[in-house]
Amino acid sequence: MPSLAMLGQPPVNTQDDSTIRRYTHTGGSIVLHEWFHLVSTDIIDETSLLPPGGDYKNRDWPSWTLNAGKIAYGYANSVYLGLARPQLALRNADNYAIFSVCVAYPTLNCLGNFATAIAKREELPFQPAPEAVKKIREGGSTWPLGKDEEYEWQS
Repeated sequence: MPSLAMLGQPPVNTQDDSTIRRYTHTGGSIVLHEWFHLVSTDIIDETSLLPPGGDYKNRDWPSWTLNAGKIAYGYANSVYLGLARPQLALRNADNYAIFSVCVAYPTLNCLGNFATAIAKREELPFQPAPEAVKKIREGGSTWPLGKDEEYEWQS
């Protein structure tokens, strides 16, 4: 298993999930995951989710169900957990570990098209902080996306 130091800096505006997964599945991120368990007894390994009929393009988040026996490990499972059941994502150790790696390496563009969606006033599957929305819409975002750049999140 590689370390983050072995991988070096990721390419700018990474647009493939395999690169994001490579950076979020390192020895350091696993140690970080375990460390979050020590921070609070409320941070556990949550169950992953399944979309109706196995259709991962389904964006009717409330219709997604728990996938009994499968833990929400990894980038994709953590993203889906955050979108469909944010209250569970707040208790999932991998969500915190992956978020930490994504913040440390903004060129991974882990957050996908949320900044673009906010800038275009599109509907979002969550309610971002009003201050963040205002900053993004005014062009003062610190996100890795430029004002006119677009990035479609790969599911």
